Amino acid sequence: YAQNVEIKGPGVIGLSSHHGIHGNNARNLYVHDLTVHHFDVAGIALNGAQYVTLENLMVGPQNNDIPTLGRYTQSRALLPRLKELNDAFGDVEVQFYGRDVTTVSALCERLV
Repeated sequence: YAQNVEIKGPGVIGLSSHHGIHGNNARNLYVHDLTVHHFDVAGIALNGAQYVTLENLMVGPQNNDIPTLGRYTQSRALLPRLKELNDAFGDVEVQFYGRDVTTVSALCERLV
């Protein structure tokens, strides 16, 4: 994972299809003097990061002009897996806590 990282401006991070800055488990991160705008999900997303300093940042606005979201691609990739799941286990009954018994087939149909 990234360590001892500096992302500095002056500058602009814009028109991103997901996050402007995205990191997992980064350590000793310094982000400063930037504008982050026109992203789909988040301007800055740091999961499990430690020792982070964020200074002099302008985040936003979010992009509202996105004809096809990233979730569309994820959904398209999921369809063949749902078909395989339905073909192999469609009649199997499942129950989630606090819900009625249903079948794998019914869950797949709900997702599609």
